[in-house]
Amino acid sequence: RDSSTSRGLGDVYKRQVRKQSRKVRKQSRKVRELSQKVRELNQKVRELNQKVRELNQKVRELNLKARRHVRKHLTKL
Repeated sequence: RDSSTSRGLGDVYKRQVRKQSRKVRKQSRKVRELSQKVRELNQKVRELNQKVRELNQKVRELNLKARRHVRKHLTKL
């Protein structure tokens, strides 16, 4: 067996492993970045949901006031 060929193949395999390792590290960084963005977006969604609940409460209060106002004026007729 030619030892220079097997050494060459070993170098090829090592390069492939290094290349794959770089890809995995790069993808891991992207996953961490995307995970952080997802956490930030989830926080924004929670904040928006809270605002929606507050606005819904205000709408209910305004509807109640409007109904009272209408009843008050209808009784005067």
